[in-house]
Amino acid sequence: MNNDELLRRQLKILNRHLPAERVQLSELLKCERPRVRTKSGETHRFRKEELRYLAELVPKELHSKLRLPILIELTPQLGSGTAKISGNTECAVVGKILGIKRESEGELVLYRPEIRALRKKLQTTTQYALVAGLSV
Repeated sequence: MNNDELLRRQLKILNRHLPAERVQLSELLKCERPRVRTKSGETHRFRKEELRYLAELVPKELHSKLRLPILIELTPQLGSGTAKISGNTECAVVGKILGIKRESEGELVLYRPEIRALRKKLQTTTQYALVAGLSV
């Protein structure tokens, strides 16, 4: 087994807490008990108050474009204490919450204090994802 294959397997294990499929905010708002199934088969529940907060923050026409949980991607390429948010709607929402402008289309780089502030505000609607660049 080569190093890339070993890393892929380890990342799969470390990321088993992530949802098998991310769900639109509009769908979660309709649920009595909003939740998603994780890659490990467990259930991840969303707090309704967080969903309502996001619903007020995001224009109604974008509720179907915001997929939850928002993934905070940790990757060694960005360096220690740095993470990335991907997706136009997700970046706009996070930027609005933290009061920062989007750096580029569909991608927002965050630093440790911003990550901490985001997780404090959105405890159930954000999750960490471990990502690594692999050679081809």
